[in-house]
Amino acid sequence: MKKAIKTILDIIDLYFPVVTFVILFVFYFILILLRYFAGKSIGWMYESMYIVFAWSTVMSAAHGSRVHDTIQFNVLYEHISEKAKRIFDIIANAFLAGLFIYAMPRYLKGIEAQRMVKTATLKLSNMIVFFPFIIFVFLIIVYHVADIVCAVYDLAHPERLEKKETDDAVTSEDGGAGR
Repeated sequence: MKKAIKTILDIIDLYFPVVTFVILFVFYFILILLRYFAGKSIGWMYESMYIVFAWSTVMSAAHGSRVHDTIQFNVLYEHISEKAKRIFDIIANAFLAGLFIYAMPRYLKGIEAQRMVKTATLKLSNMIVFFPFIIFVFLIIVYHVADIVCAVYDLAHPERLEKKETDDAVTSEDGGAGR
């Protein structure tokens, strides 16, 4: 079950952005060739580039959140205990999850309002164009709630925090070569 969920998440927030980015790159290359050598542009390809760019961006951002590859301000965070780190993790993740949960109905309402609006060339509903943003918001909520659960679990099992502090001490002594 855990492997199946990981596979589904990889398809959604790892492989899908890669495929859309490749499409974006190929379309961009073709449009450059057409513009400079044939003197014309293809509208549907140009419009598709914007759509797949948006899809690639939001799904990649979701993946970054899942693997914790985000900007962090570690100046103070590195110098506090593992228990304090977990408490800060709970607070930060609860804030972000709460913010996205609060905003989700508004996002849904906004995208529903775009249902009748069509793109200029492809005539796609803007609801389809912007739907990956809803998937992004849902995944961000799930990832932050999962991080809260992990932090609470760590706090409930102090031996895990002690092991983490020991591992960090060993890693810092050998300059990070231990990992």
